[in-house]
Formats: sequence, C-alpha cells, structure tokens
Amino acid sequence: MSSVINKDKITEWADQALKTLQDAQNTCSKAQQSLQYTSYQLNNKLPEKVQFCTFMVQGIKQQHEIVSSVIESLVHRTNGIEKLFEEEYTTSLEPAVSQLEQILEKLKETKVPSFLVQSLNQDEETTNSEAGHEYSLIDFVPLASITTLKKNAVVYKSNSSKLHKSLRTSLKNLLTDPYDDIIGKKYNKVLQTYNEIIPLQLDLKVSQSGAPYKTSNFLNVIIKENSSLESELVSILEMLTNHYDQCVHGKLLFANNSPSKDDINFEVLQNDAKELPEVLKELYSVYKIIINNEARAHKYLEGEYRKIDSFVESANDLLEYFVGFKEDNLTRFMILSISCDEIFSKCSIDVPPDRTPISAYTDAVNHLSYHYTQFLDVFKTKYLSELFHEQYTYPKVFFSKLYEFLNEDLTQLQQEESTRRSQWIAKYGEFIPRSFKLPGEQDQPTVIQVITEGLDHAQNSFENGTYKESADEKQLISLIKSFQKHTV
Repeated sequence: MSSVINKDKITEWADQALKTLQDAQNTCSKAQQSLQYTSYQLNNKLPEKVQFCTFMVQGIKQQHEIVSSVIESLVHRTNGIEKLFEEEYTTSLEPAVSQLEQILEKLKETKVPSFLVQSLNQDEETTNSEAGHEYSLIDFVPLASITTLKKNAVVYKSNSSKLHKSLRTSLKNLLTDPYDDIIGKKYNKVLQTYNEIIPLQLDLKVSQSGAPYKTSNFLNVIIKENSSLESELVSILEMLTNHYDQCVHGKLLFANNSPSKDDINFEVLQNDAKELPEVLKELYSVYKIIINNEARAHKYLEGEYRKIDSFVESANDLLEYFVGFKEDNLTRFMILSISCDEIFSKCSIDVPPDRTPISAYTDAVNHLSYHYTQFLDVFKTKYLSELFHEQYTYPKVFFSKLYEFLNEDLTQLQQEESTRRSQWIAKYGEFIPRSFKLPGEQDQPTVIQVITEGLDHAQNSFENGTYKESADEKQLISLIKSFQKHTV
C-alpha cells in the first residue's frame, strides 16, 4: 500500500466523490427534466396536435362533401324541374295548342248552310236561317271557354317561368355563390394550411419497433441525440456512483485497520479521484447540450405550433360557417323550394295526383282537339248523310207508302166494302124492319183527313205521288258530294 494513501486521503476522496456525485445527481435531475419535457413535446404533445389536425381536416372534408352533395342534389333537382317544365310546355302543350288551333281553323273553313241551323231561342220570331246568316262550324264552338283555357295555360307558364327564375336566383345567392366564393376559399385556405403540416406528419409516423415515433431530419436528430445524451448521463452517473461506493468501502477498510490491495485498488481509486473534475466538466457539457436541444426544440415547435394553431383557427372558422350555412342558407332555400313546389302544383284546372299542371292543361287541350276532330268528322261523314236520310230519303219512302195506301189499297177496300153492303141490302133489306138498325152505307168507315208530324219540311215537295227535289235538298246533296270528294 502506498504510504501517501491513508485514512485521511481516503476520507478526502470520499468527501470529494460524494460532493461530485451530489452535483452530478442534481445536474442529471435537471437534465432528465429537460429530456422528459423535450420528449413529451416531441413524442406526445406535437403528435397529439398533429393528430387533432388530421381529425379536424377529416371532419371538414366530411362536412364539405355533405354540403357539396346536398347543393349538387338541389341544383340538379331545381334545374331538372325547370327543364321538365320547359320540355313539357314546348313538346306537349304547345304542339297540343297548335293542333287545336289547326282543328278550329278547319271548323272555321267548313261552311254550314243556313237551312241546317235552327234558332237557339225558341221565342225568336225570325231565325238566323231566315235572316240569311252565313255559318261555319266554328260558330258552334264555345270559343270564349277555349280562349280562357289557353290564356290560363299561358299565364301559368309565365308565372311559373318567373318563379323558376326566382328560384334559380335564390339558389345562386343562397347556395352556389356562397359555397363557391366563401366556403370554397375558406376550404382551400384550410387545406393549404394543413398541407404545411403534412411534412411534419411524415416525421411523426408510428414505428414498428415500439419506439413512440420514428422521425427524420431535425426531429430525428434531436430525439436520437437526446437518447444518446441520456445514456451518457446514466453512464457518468453510474461511474460516479461506483467511485463513491469504492471510496466508502476504502474508508471502512481503514476504519477496521485492515486495508488490503486485494479488497480494493487504491491506485485506480486515486486516479479516478483525480479525474473527477474532468468527469464533472463532461457532465456539464452533456447537460448544456441537453438544455440547448430543449431550446432548439422549443424554437422549432414554436414555428410548428403557429402553423397548427393557424390551421385550427381556420378549421374552426370553417366548421362554424358550415353550421351557419346549413342552419340558415340551406334551410331558407329548402323552405322556398317546398313553397314553390306547392305553387307549381296549382293551376286553374283540377290536376290529378300523378300529373303536372302542364300535362293537365295538355290533356284538356288534347280532349278538346279530339272532340272537335270528331265533331268535324261526324259532321262531314255522318251527320249530313243522316240528316239527308231523315229529311229526304225516309220522307220519300213514307209519302210513297202513304200515297199508295190511301189511293190504292184503302180506296179499293172502301169500294169493295160499299159494293158488298149494297148487294146485301138489295138481297136482304126488305125482310128487315125499319125500326132495326139496318146495315148499309151510312156508317161505312172512311178517311176524311190524314194528319202527319215531322214531315212539314218535305210535304210541299210531294204532289200526286211525285216527289220534287227542293233547293235545300239539292244544296245538301251538293254539300255531301263535296265532302265525299275531298275525303276520297
């Protein structure tokens, strides 16, 4: 054992080791706090903020998608209803009205002889026929009602077009313009701000090795460096602790008066004691690097947190705008759209549940077209021939049969009966008392007068069994032939 190494020297080394260890423990404690703080900021707080940003941007994208879908649906519905309305009007109602007008024009061109028309007012002493009035089939059509129907359809079209225009304007002012100008800009700003965070996201991906986060660049450097520095602190502290334990052990050996080189190497202990200031200096250097890393991380995080806070502020502003947009703009337009639907469904005629007003107007016009097409066809092909039959053909047959019966069959019957009675009186009359009713010629049935009805128009044309065509009959025949010619 060296003579210079004694109990006092060992005690001095132990005191020095204890003081150094305490200083080191104090420094390591502060260093550990700095490491934990930096680690929490980089491995916990920063990822949580980034994760919150990801959560917010997902919510914003979801809201944006929902609102976009609703607006797109409303635009499609509004434009679709207007397009259907315009198509129904131009492809259904307008052609139907045009067809009706063509039919009415044909009715106007179809002349009706005055002798075919009877007075509508039975109290009139002079008929239109007698007044020489010229008629056409259009005179027997309620044009005022048809005109009213067409005017109502035009008014409905005009009002509906104005309402569609107003609805499109409201759609633009309440939905599409605010969505494109305000929401679009805010949304793009939020995404742009979020894109500034994406590089940071890439530095914070969860590793498969169990480490909290596998990072690169600045974050990776700080985390790896702090991990190495922490290991270095542990190593220094373990060395100082071991040196102190050796010094305490040496004191015990001297206290028991049994120091031995076999128990402890005092030369190594002496060299370690000499190196304590350098070790402590190295510890301070490590601590200084740790504190500097904390400052570097703090400065770095300040910039990243500003980006994150800017994103969160923009995101919250956009989310609040989404809420207000849905509660105000969307609600107002939906109420307006429903009100317009109710107005669109009402018109001057009854509309079946499965029909639109335009289709109802079209059905009404088509019904009129069908009716007056049939009117024209029946007049030309059925009415005139039936009228000719009833007024001329049948009366001819009737008069012929009546004349034949009265002047041939009935006369012969009367003559035969008169002859028979005369012969009977001549043969048996003298045997019958005069007080008896005597059969004879006095009560023989005879025709004094023949009264007919419904033949006044033809009676004057029938004389002595011969029928002469009247001017009206000739005109009617000519009219029938003219229609037959045009039909062929």
